[in-house]
Amino acid sequence: MPCNAGYFLPLFMLNFCLPGIGALLLPSLACLAQKLLKKHEALLFAYCKGNGQDGLHLATSPDGLQWTALYQDKSFLMPTVSKDKLMRYPYLIRGHDGRFHLVWTTSWHQRGIGYAASKDLIHWGKQQAISVMTQEATAKNCWAPGMRYGTVLHTTKQELAQLPQ
Repeated sequence: MPCNAGYFLPLFMLNFCLPGIGALLLPSLACLAQKLLKKHEALLFAYCKGNGQDGLHLATSPDGLQWTALYQDKSFLMPTVSKDKLMRYPYLIRGHDGRFHLVWTTSWHQRGIGYAASKDLIHWGKQQAISVMTQEATAKNCWAPGMRYGTVLHTTKQELAQLPQ
């Protein structure tokens, strides 16, 4: 099953599990992005490819319509936690500490999620496996985790220029 999932930073965090839904939402997101983005800001999209074994991929857009994969569409972070070592449904936010915080689905059959943080999206701290739903005997896995920090997230074009193209 291909991974058609990802999240937008700074203004949009939407999970595109179904290709048709993503296609329908993009025009309205682009319109909203053009109204809310400042000249020095850009949208950042975190996504996985294939089954998620390839890790974190990032793309950027000035308008929500045209997207450019960063780092020649190579992985920014390879998954190292869980038995399956997957990085599906990456969810990326910028926290109050200015760092980027990432959570993701790590396995088809384990009850846990992955977590890592970075100050620049290039250098990442140690990946952590976080157990969830351990008290629920019938839970099979944890899928598409998310997190929230209470402000609008911003990524500047200057910060994005520092990333490998």
